[in-house]
Amino acid sequence: MHEEEMWKGLPEYKEAAKTYEEFITALKMLYPAVCEDQCYSVGDMDRLVGERMCIGIHNLADLLTFYHEFLLITCFLHRRDLISECEQNHAFQHTFSQDLWTKVYTCLQIKNPEQVVDTPYSVASVFEAASFFLAGMPATTIMEAKAETPEGKVKVEEYTGNGAGKHDGSR
Repeated sequence: MHEEEMWKGLPEYKEAAKTYEEFITALKMLYPAVCEDQCYSVGDMDRLVGERMCIGIHNLADLLTFYHEFLLITCFLHRRDLISECEQNHAFQHTFSQDLWTKVYTCLQIKNPEQVVDTPYSVASVFEAASFFLAGMPATTIMEAKAETPEGKVKVEEYTGNGAGKHDGSR
């Protein structure tokens, strides 16, 4: 009911001289996410890249998930002239771990020996090279495998027990 009251409180609703289109425009001002020209911001791109840098790209599924959302956001920003193609390419490359980026970069250098060093590779070519390296990776991540090691279990016991998990050697 609160939203209905808010809508009815708009001058565009109350005044008979106002058109339906004016009312809809006023409503859209209340909900910025609905406006087509404000779907995504550079902050959304930065958030996505930052999150993926923390999470990492460990397999093809991770790459595809990131790639789809990245294109959705950055293509919108590029169409609106909020970022350049160079900025889009740089942001995509910045997401990869050093290990994976070294492999991708080496592949790209071999395929494009004329590429200027300071010019970032296109999103499409980086995606293609990264896909090549990640195609054979298992769906489980390296981090998940490490969490199941005996060392990880010992540490969990040591820190979660209230003294009961500690060994004093008097068994």
